[in-house]
Amino acid sequence: MRPILFYILFLIPCLARSQWSDDFSDGNLHQNPPWRGDTAFFHVNPSLQLQSQGRPETESLLIYTPLDMRTNMHWSGQIQTDFSASASNQIRIHLWMDHPDPDSALFDLWLELGESGSEDAPKLNVRSENQISSLLQGAISSAADPLDLGYQVIWDSTGLLRMGLLHADSSEWAWHAQSGYAFPTGLGVFAIEFRHTASRANGLTIDDLAAGSPIQDTLPPAIREIIPLDSHQLELVFDEWIMAPQTLSINRSSDGQAAEWIHPLPDHLVATWPTGFTVGAMDTLTLEGILDSSENDASIAFPFQWEWAIRAQPGMVNLREILPDPIPSRGLPAFEFIEIGNETHHWIDLTGISVTIGSRTADLAPTLLAPHHVMVLCPLEAVSEFDGREQVMGLAEWPSLTNSGATISLKDAHGELLDRLSYDSEWFDGEEMDGRSLERVYASLPGCQGSDHWMVSEEFQGGSPGELGAYLGTNMRGQDPQIEALLIPSPQQIDIQWTQPVLASDQSANWAIFPNEPAPQSVSWSSDLKNYSLRLESPLESHHWYTLELDSLQTCEGAFLALSTSLAIPKTPVQGEVWINELLFDPVSGGADFVELQTTAEWPLDGGALYVAGIDSNDLPVRLLPDGYLLMPHAYPCFSEDAAHIRRQYLPPGNSSIIEVPNLPPFPDDAGICQLLNSSGIVLDSMSYEADQHLAVIHDSEGVALERISVSIPSSHTDNWHSAASTHHFGTPGYENSQQFRQPVIRQKLTVAPKIFTPDGDGVDDWVSISLADASHGHWARVRIFDLGGRVIRRISEGDLLGPDGITYLWNGRDDRGRLVTMGPYVVLWEAMNVHTGGRRQYRGMCILGKDMR
Repeated sequence: MRPILFYILFLIPCLARSQWSDDFSDGNLHQNPPWRGDTAFFHVNPSLQLQSQGRPETESLLIYTPLDMRTNMHWSGQIQTDFSASASNQIRIHLWMDHPDPDSALFDLWLELGESGSEDAPKLNVRSENQISSLLQGAISSAADPLDLGYQVIWDSTGLLRMGLLHADSSEWAWHAQSGYAFPTGLGVFAIEFRHTASRANGLTIDDLAAGSPIQDTLPPAIREIIPLDSHQLELVFDEWIMAPQTLSINRSSDGQAAEWIHPLPDHLVATWPTGFTVGAMDTLTLEGILDSSENDASIAFPFQWEWAIRAQPGMVNLREILPDPIPSRGLPAFEFIEIGNETHHWIDLTGISVTIGSRTADLAPTLLAPHHVMVLCPLEAVSEFDGREQVMGLAEWPSLTNSGATISLKDAHGELLDRLSYDSEWFDGEEMDGRSLERVYASLPGCQGSDHWMVSEEFQGGSPGELGAYLGTNMRGQDPQIEALLIPSPQQIDIQWTQPVLASDQSANWAIFPNEPAPQSVSWSSDLKNYSLRLESPLESHHWYTLELDSLQTCEGAFLALSTSLAIPKTPVQGEVWINELLFDPVSGGADFVELQTTAEWPLDGGALYVAGIDSNDLPVRLLPDGYLLMPHAYPCFSEDAAHIRRQYLPPGNSSIIEVPNLPPFPDDAGICQLLNSSGIVLDSMSYEADQHLAVIHDSEGVALERISVSIPSSHTDNWHSAASTHHFGTPGYENSQQFRQPVIRQKLTVAPKIFTPDGDGVDDWVSISLADASHGHWARVRIFDLGGRVIRRISEGDLLGPDGITYLWNGRDDRGRLVTMGPYVVLWEAMNVHTGGRRQYRGMCILGKDMR
């Protein structure tokens, strides 16, 4: 009864709150509106946004505030994350529920971001009487990457439920709707629930929350776009949902004809006239009787000029699919083909367009290509074989597609490039190309022609010529290009490597270096548009930070991009600035080893001065990177011979630094050595490993990485290495370790933390740390673990001479023979001797090896 009483008492002062908003500008979570629940694990950050600050463990947080549900409601807010939402890292915005505890609520309407499946779509769900239903769903994969998402949910008195989503890379809301919903009303709560893993505890930011009756709409709908469908039809797209009563009329001034119309989508009208428009003639269209949901009248007259077909410009007509090797056939006609597509809302005149393969050119016949339609180009004798497909054109002089690779150019009548593709047999990723096509993944500008934009067809018959649905048409990665690497090979040169192709002009206005640096003298780039080189008029100075600002760049989809990054001439690394941080020496079948480093320097390090060596002294150390490669401060660069496989297996965050290298030293599966050296041959770090260092509970260690726990503990201490957590896919390449140790706050002579630890490999309390407050320079330390019978079971240290910063020891629950000890209490004995005075002291502590019962 107590939770119900608390709930009622909490809500009584707020019974009248049927509408509220919170932009957190007051920095207060306890009033206007008052938040309750796990408020200790949320705070208002310096940007005046609500941000999570959970414990570094897997848990669920929930805060809530009162809300009176009415029959006309509008919810809105902004959500940002630094992670990809999933079942383990999930956000639920409970728009209204009748109890502060979701498990006790009889009714719950919530927006969910993160799931265990592969759709990664925002969903609006409802639970009523223990029955859960999905009401509305956003676009597939739109919640797959770190979020920057605005949301609106509207439920009106007619039962119409609408969900609007606005992504940071879009300027338009994407709306989804369904009618006929009746929800309960009355007193309840609005709540934010955040389920997170240990590494994502601080990764959620929320702002601009509002809930209550929607603002009255007084603006009439406006026409946003006019799309010609054919010579008789226009599609009118409005900026909001409209109502089309029977009294609606659409008239044309040139001949007074009224159009017949249909209302296929909430914000679309399609108007059809009995006779066609006159090409190039000016006309006036009059619409009368169009209303929005607030009954604002949008009667309007506007000028219109009919354009039946236009000439193609770059980006309007693209290469979509090619079949270089049709034999043996998997079901398609046994002929080569090229598919082209119209990317626009207009009819396009193909007169004068030609296709060139190598040195041979063929002209396309004069014809029209409909908006968002495709055409199959093939040898003239193959036209009948492609019968029944979208639109087919046979070319008498077919310029053959070679299996090994070729360059295909699509040009207009003036020789201007419309699109180009340079393909290679290696794009088939080692598989046979026989009978399978290459399909374009998404629409892109001319020049974006690399393998990132094409994929081997997964169709059973080997391809999909003339099929509109097979073309994806969107960026599958769902994010803009990012800088993958910066290099300063010389003080007058900066090289930039991108994750995706980037289009930029060679004009200096696109590039700026601050402070006090003139624009680059020249800019050059690679054919795949992923590597840019800036030549500077004057050299960069050592020991200076610079800011490189990039503006007016374009993604391959045509979006403009601007960003800035910091850089400095890197230094040669020395001891104490970079460490071996994680090692995978026994990969799964078909996988690859990896070595991860951790940089602790406050200045960029030269990756070209780093070498890795293995167990075989006859093998030369392997250089990791080219000269001038910047390893930024406090980074986790990871090196592997197969970066793509590492990403697929361990699913690291999108900003993880995983660098593919031609080769690494061999690391035997049973035991070995990994050394890190600089260009002078100085050993910067070294660690020895054995397969049985992995947790005893891990029966098959294939694919399980060894993670360093702390850089403040020598690499030679075997207890400083631990199996990566299963919650992190048994490896954390390119980002902070799942077993990363954070120095505890020492409040007494001997600190043993946590008091109860569970070495089960889940990444939570897998080891215990042992620290002494006055252990410092000139002290000798011996640390041992005893059972309650007084027997020594583990000798942690038999005599370390400590430096000025002391030391923290770790115990992973194993005895001196490497066996996991039984559950129960254990005594920690630290013996300290001052080497100058001979004084001795003993300190005792207690820890318990337990079992996680969650």
